[in-house]
Amino acid sequence: RMLIGNPRSSMLWIRYLAFYISLEQLDKARATAERALAAVQRDAESERLNIWLAYLNMESSYGLTSTLNDAESSGAAVRPDSSIGWFKLLDRACKESDEKALLLRLLMSLRNRDKDDVQLTEVVRRLLAKYRGSKKVWIAVGEMEYRQLRGGDARKTLERALQSLPKRKHIATILKFAQFEYRFGSAETGRTMFEGLVGSFAKRMDLWMVYIDMEIKVVRQLVQEMEDNEDSGAQSESLKQSCERTRRLFERLMETRLSSKKMKSVLKKLLEFEKEFGSTQDVERVMNRARDYVAANLQETT
Repeated sequence: RMLIGNPRSSMLWIRYLAFYISLEQLDKARATAERALAAVQRDAESERLNIWLAYLNMESSYGLTSTLNDAESSGAAVRPDSSIGWFKLLDRACKESDEKALLLRLLMSLRNRDKDDVQLTEVVRRLLAKYRGSKKVWIAVGEMEYRQLRGGDARKTLERALQSLPKRKHIATILKFAQFEYRFGSAETGRTMFEGLVGSFAKRMDLWMVYIDMEIKVVRQLVQEMEDNEDSGAQSESLKQSCERTRRLFERLMETRLSSKKMKSVLKKLLEFEKEFGSTQDVERVMNRARDYVAANLQETT
């Protein structure tokens, strides 16, 4: 009844699909998916994309199991090609939808699979075969590899990306991979990548600020680990070193030629950092520096 009132709603169709899946009625679920694709016209691309993804995920999770169960119950032998239904459906979905958007969404849903999973491998193959000039594609593949703790593979992916992408896309791509290093790989490798960026583009304050944000997250993580661990002597020293490293980044940024507006923004961020992680003296030091900066600017304008 709800679908009669809103037949273009992918959410309602997917709930209907899930109902049949919960009853292990895969044939009815497939028929429902086909009805959904027929009901939702191509001008509602995002709604159709949601349905295709639900359909593909259903076949990925239950398709072969359904085939095996049907064969077992009927006594029939399972043909060697009984697992290719998902691949045929993928071919069709790519032809009938925004292929790049579909593959990227599929990559997200499959990224926790084993690296040798045939479906995951096929999605990556299709993306890199057809969209090598897209930084979004290379970043998505790299993130998948980092999340699978395959830092070595991800670094090779970055090398391939930089060979394939136009130079105007290099900075944004390296920036994302450097962030992934902090989150899933090696913070030290991430620092090396950021040092390369700020060394080459010292006037890009946005790069500095992302670098600082990543270091602040390291500090915050160390604080959390200390709170969770009673024996925190070594971690206390690591925290001290991390705070000093972050302060040095702030200092290096402020040594570049910043506009008054940007300098105030950096000082504000530094003050917030010291309020959260520093001592009373550290907070006072930043406040004095801010006052001195404002006073110096006033003198220059009078």
